[in-house]
Amino acid sequence: MKANIDGHYQRSKFRIRWYGEAHSFYPILEEKIKKGELGFKKSIDFNEQFTQEDLLKNYSLIELDDFDQSNALSLRHPSLINSYHRKYYLSANQKIRVTIDQNIHYAHPTQSPRKMIHNHIGILELKFEQEDYPLVQSLIQSLNLRFDKNSKYVEGMRRILE
Repeated sequence: MKANIDGHYQRSKFRIRWYGEAHSFYPILEEKIKKGELGFKKSIDFNEQFTQEDLLKNYSLIELDDFDQSNALSLRHPSLINSYHRKYYLSANQKIRVTIDQNIHYAHPTQSPRKMIHNHIGILELKFEQEDYPLVQSLIQSLNLRFDKNSKYVEGMRRILE
C-alpha cells in the first residue's frame, strides 16, 4: 500500500482472487506488477475448491513455489477482503477492454463479526496494449474525461483502518 501511495515506479502485490460467490470457489493466486502506468499479472489457478474461511484460517494452504518467496511473505497474512460486481465490455475494434466495478465492499479479514464497509462509487477502467495508448488518449479527450489513479486495495485499507 505504501509503495502505491508514495508513487513508486515499480511495485508488486500478491492477492487471491476468485469469481462468483465467496461460499466456495477455485482461487487464483496473482502477483500484480506495476511499472509506471503499465501493469501485468502472473497467476496460478488452483484445482482445489476452498471457502473464504478456509483461506483466512490457514493461509499455508497455498503453495508459493512459482513466485519469489521473499516478496510473497505478505500473502501469509491477509490484509483486506475486497468484493465487487464487475461488468466487462470490448470495443468494436477489440483493442480496448472496459471494466466497470460497482457495489464495492471492504472488510478486515480477522475482525469478528466481520463488518462490511460499502464504497458508493463505481470504477471504470480501460485496459489496452501499450501501442494503443494514442487511440485511448484520443477517446478520453473526445469524451471529455481524464485519467485518474484508483486502487481498491488502498481505499479499502484506508477505510478499514479508520
